[in-house]
Amino acid sequence: AGKDLYSCDYGYDLEVTVGEEKAACGAEIPYSSAHYIASPVIAAGELPVDDDSLYVMAMVDPDAPSADDPSMAEVRHYLVGNINSTIMASGRFDANLVDELTPFKNPSPPEGSGYHR
Repeated sequence: AGKDLYSCDYGYDLEVTVGEEKAACGAEIPYSSAHYIASPVIAAGELPVDDDSLYVMAMVDPDAPSADDPSMAEVRHYLVGNINSTIMASGRFDANLVDELTPFKNPSPPEGSGYHR
């Protein structure tokens, strides 16, 4: 596992699965795994179940085109809104039950740009 690239204290456990790999906070996910998945599974299992709460999930790359030159940050990879707590806990964003504002765009960093957050 790689070093943490940023703070991992969200207040809730956030579980991210990329393909078949569970991604611990700060873990390095190989391009070969991240680039070819349909979409990640992002679940916050400890959220209190409250039918009135809605969440937004944004996945961005703050290191575009590289961590040394983030001149194109923030590249938006995924934006989903109106996620209720039950769906957020499962991590399965059914397009019929949420608003997919930006479809998932696989990571495709330039060769040699290093790992991105």
